Amino acid sequence: MEQALKQFSARSGLEVLFVSASAANVRTNAIKGDYTPRDAIDRMLAGTKLAAMHEEKTGAIRIISVASANGRNRAVDATPDSQSPTKKKTSKL
Repeated sequence: MEQALKQFSARSGLEVLFVSASAANVRTNAIKGDYTPRDAIDRMLAGTKLAAMHEEKTGAIRIISVASANGRNRAVDATPDSQSPTKKKTSKL
């Protein structure tokens, strides 16, 4: 998954923030076709334990862990204060 997120960042021109440990052993969905960056990353992460959140202030996309609580999905920040997120910043292709 880490490689897929890096490829997404390079192709979309968006910065993607995530903790490498949260991406370990997670398999993303293959994306084929023309999608907006937001649609593409949502499709990539569909069915995984992760979700994408857009940070208004920076424009970056933060990958978060999604935990189930009382039958409802609850987003949990996957970048705790004790760990710094992996950053990938690229220019548009």
